[in-house]
Amino acid sequence: KIRFSRSVAAVAIGLGLVAASAAGCAPMASQPTHPEALAEGSASAQSGQGPALWVIRDADSTLYLFGTVHVLRPETQWFSAPVQAAFDSADEIWFEITNPDDQAAVIPLIQQHGLSLDTPLSRRLGAADFARLDAAARSVGSSGAQMEPLRPWLAALTLSVAPLVKAGYDPTSGVELVLRARALEAGKPIRGLETLEQQIGMLAGFSEEAQRAFLRSTPARFDN
Repeated sequence: KIRFSRSVAAVAIGLGLVAASAAGCAPMASQPTHPEALAEGSASAQSGQGPALWVIRDADSTLYLFGTVHVLRPETQWFSAPVQAAFDSADEIWFEITNPDDQAAVIPLIQQHGLSLDTPLSRRLGAADFARLDAAARSVGSSGAQMEPLRPWLAALTLSVAPLVKAGYDPTSGVELVLRARALEAGKPIRGLETLEQQIGMLAGFSEEAQRAFLRSTPARFDN
């Protein structure tokens, strides 16, 4: 059985969310080739030419591991010939989650775990921190007042993603959504390592102190 999987290291609101897995395998060649030509454990002589693709094999299975980015500019070229060959050979496609763009699933979870109408954000932060948050939010077309109903973890993620979208990065151009669409079109089974509930639950489960620290660190990036 051949599986094509991927690793992520970012969070994008409305896409899915988070976090990273890695493999201790050497990156495979990034020049056009068929999967059979990818020598296990060998590194590309042409390193740096295209995104990294790893392969893990045993007697009866092959796993391709592809590092991805949630939000990209539409013109970013990443679907290289080795990626195409690995994708075509895969019996099934594995993602961090199966439905990163499922708003019907995301919205109830955000309402349950991301909103706090009884305790507005300004009451969770000091006046100085909330003023910095408001300034950062205004720079991307929002405001502190609009973020008042959000719990700190959700406010931090929203504020982290907004500058990327403003700069022309498009969530719909992210690798996961493109690969998922191709898998659906090709009739390949789609599997998930986690669920939206697990990922949002992990973020919402951070302590109040950790959430506030995460949120306080976000406007600091706007100052640099």
